[in-house]
Amino acid sequence: MRLTYMIGALVALASASPAMAQSFEGPRIEATIGGGDVNRVIDKSDTNYGAAVGYDFAVAPKVRVGIEANTDNVFDRDRTYGVQARAGYVLARKLLVYGAVGYEDFNQLTRRQGYRSLDGFRYGGGVEMALTRNVFAKAEFRRTELGGGISKEVGLVGGGLRF
Repeated sequence: MRLTYMIGALVALASASPAMAQSFEGPRIEATIGGGDVNRVIDKSDTNYGAAVGYDFAVAPKVRVGIEANTDNVFDRDRTYGVQARAGYVLARKLLVYGAVGYEDFNQLTRRQGYRSLDGFRYGGGVEMALTRNVFAKAEFRRTELGGGISKEVGLVGGGLRF
């Protein structure tokens, strides 16, 4: 529900702000923060923070595809590394809506086993809004199916730079 409000706020900001050119192309870096949960696994925190690098291409006037590598919670006992492809549509000059699929490796430090690694298929989507020509804000939802009935859901907000 909170993610719905965040997406609505980004759409409202995009429609209220004056239009500016934004291509949603090229290399980008970003930082994210949010909340989430891993079911059937004891995780110490529902907080999720991370960073990503990516590259997006225009394949049609309003269609973008890209690839991204990310890491979350690198300073915690539970951390993830992932890679995902995304495809999006430019709804307005400042607003991109996208879906994503990829792979995630979830690592958890346990007292009994040391590091336990689970990996699986990730999917989700989000919105990205251009604040300036090179600065953007985003809201995203991710779900990862880790196998054995274990899944992870995360809602994120973030921002970054395009070069």
